[in-house]
Amino acid sequence: MDWSFAFVGERSGGILPYSGWRNTNGVTKDLLKIDILNRAPGIVNTYAKDINGQTNHQNNSIFCKGDICELTLGDGTRRLYKKVQILSSLLLEEELTPLMTAQVIKPDYFLLTKETLPSGNELFFSYNEQGHLITIEMKNKAATRHCLG
Repeated sequence: MDWSFAFVGERSGGILPYSGWRNTNGVTKDLLKIDILNRAPGIVNTYAKDINGQTNHQNNSIFCKGDICELTLGDGTRRLYKKVQILSSLLLEEELTPLMTAQVIKPDYFLLTKETLPSGNELFFSYNEQGHLITIEMKNKAATRHCLG
């Protein structure tokens, strides 16, 4: 059993730190959560206007099993991440990735592959061989649209 950290980028542009116990086989014993008092002092989420159960970062949780991690947000959004060998150096700017990985002994890297919104609409993310985002595809009951690419 290892104490694990996960640094997750948010749409607001911030990076949130999650922590909790994870078995050596990659399964989380309990959900990884944001420990605001000890691991994220000064964190606020006022960009979302009023803080409530849907916008409070403390209601977010991560469950990992093997090469897949799922982040559940307070509003019901679910983000699915798949393990990759290395991140693109351009992801999170060149300075941030080494700073975050220096805080852990053996870092694992994950890329966002799918996001399911509370409406049921789904976003699918595709990357090239270097790990750069190349397309975001939105699928809903009515139609499919390409948002980037």
